Amino acid sequence: MNTLCLTLLIGKLACGAVLESANGEKIVARYQVDLASHARAVFALPPGPQEITKLIIEPDPGTATHWSRTRVRLVWESGAIEQAAIDIPGSAWRGTRLELAMKMPYRRQGRLIVDSSSPIRGVVRVESTPGQSSQGAYLHGQVREKPPSGSTDQAFMYYWYSEAEGRERPPLD
Repeated sequence: MNTLCLTLLIGKLACGAVLESANGEKIVARYQVDLASHARAVFALPPGPQEITKLIIEPDPGTATHWSRTRVRLVWESGAIEQAAIDIPGSAWRGTRLELAMKMPYRRQGRLIVDSSSPIRGVVRVESTPGQSSQGAYLHGQVREKPPSGSTDQAFMYYWYSEAEGRERPPLD
């Protein structure tokens, strides 16, 4: 098991990525999140090309309610944080355990950004497989305020694939 310091934390410096590899076919990166109020953690994902197959966020029970005031973003390649392809506010998942099991390919590099307005602790796990994706496009996602007809949710995540690395407008419904 390898421990890598891949975290840049504003306000606090931490070492939090643990990479485990099974025969080079699957990589599980574990990022320990321990943030003060109004802080940001930027985690480097395993070097590409990679295809993330699962993203799991597990808030520490003592700070679970504070996670509802966070923002989790994924940035592909060298894109700006403000142009994150996937942007998930904590209010969309109410700070409970979040599991996103979708193909999220990137060619060279990916970054996971966690912004908090309150102190938070928890673990983020990223499962990926090395190599080029057959998908050939980047996953994008954003919260939509208007859920599909028949849904009782206040907001929901909308996902799509596109050749664009950074944020873009979703396809029309």
